[in-house]
Amino acid sequence: MDYQTLKINKHEKWCELILHRPDSLNAINSVLVNELSHFFEEIEKDEECYLIIITGHGKAFAAGADIQEMQDMSSGQASSFSAKIQEVFLHIKEMPQLVVGFINGYALGGGMELAMACDFRIASSKAQFGQPELKLGLVPGFAATQILPRLTNVADALFMFSTAEMLNAYQALELRLVQQVVPEAEFQDYKIKLVDEIGMQGPQALRKIKNLVHKGMAMSFKDGCAMESQEFGSLFGSRSQGEEGMKAFLHKRKPKW
Repeated sequence: MDYQTLKINKHEKWCELILHRPDSLNAINSVLVNELSHFFEEIEKDEECYLIIITGHGKAFAAGADIQEMQDMSSGQASSFSAKIQEVFLHIKEMPQLVVGFINGYALGGGMELAMACDFRIASSKAQFGQPELKLGLVPGFAATQILPRLTNVADALFMFSTAEMLNAYQALELRLVQQVVPEAEFQDYKIKLVDEIGMQGPQALRKIKNLVHKGMAMSFKDGCAMESQEFGSLFGSRSQGEEGMKAFLHKRKPKW
């Protein structure tokens, strides 16, 4: 597929997805959503790929939904648009690969919702975050009212929605919206460093950990622990990844994944 709004850089075992609508600060429209959906459907079949990085072109990660497109929508069209995007963003959580948001600039409205859909987020020191929907007389439509209170807490989420103020990268770090803030000059180098660090880990176990965490959050603690025990045991035995990892550790060599 030839993408109009995305640039895809495929590497040996990881992939970088760049949101690319330079004339609109990578605002999210129907074309971009459809292309994201197609990309994730295809890449999840790649058993060699262990990591997907999402970032934005230029000075924005994504500056929200495309208001130019939304302004003429009917109520039904807007609800369908919201539901489609929520479906695509939920798919990110269900992907077997780890999906990391590298937030290079503005992540506002729908852009912040896309960032929150990632498994975790690394922010440039220039990044800014916000949910400004109330300024337009709207509510967030791409799951922010559900995910932001879960990432932070109810009071901070409501404060952020109610004031519609932007947070800088360090304020976002304090709220645990991002896991690391990296100086802008070091942002690209840090990305490669993180790719290499994650790439040294057991790839099957990495996929299982993502699945355990996301599925476990929707289960009782007891059921989640039972699921973990099953997956723990699945990595033992002859010719298993666990066997290779433990042998490599004991023989002080790198594992052959």
